[in-house]
Amino acid sequence: VSFLFDRLGLVSYPINSGDADKVMEIAIDTGADDLETTLESHNFYCNPEELSRLASNLESLLGESDITKIIWRAQTINFLDLEKARSVLNLIEALEEDEDVQNVTSNFDVTSDVMENL
Repeated sequence: VSFLFDRLGLVSYPINSGDADKVMEIAIDTGADDLETTLESHNFYCNPEELSRLASNLESLLGESDITKIIWRAQTINFLDLEKARSVLNLIEALEEDEDVQNVTSNFDVTSDVMENL
């Protein structure tokens, strides 16, 4: 299933690290491939081979990051209804409890209505 995901470097900073314009300018100046801003964080993405360089450049401008690691990022997100969400969450829980499993990556999301009912 790796064809459903992209392997990327991720450097994440808290949302209070800067406003959208400042962070976008920094992303361009440091050579980040992509920038995603959520309610909680600014996430800079790059080629995995460039992660160390990007993290170092960002650290000189923004300080120490919250997260710096290589991740698998889903190419598409599937939204699940309540029944499917319960099933998938049970599967993920079982996988995470297995001592032979190192990481579980998924490409699903649920609406806030579904999350309230879980």
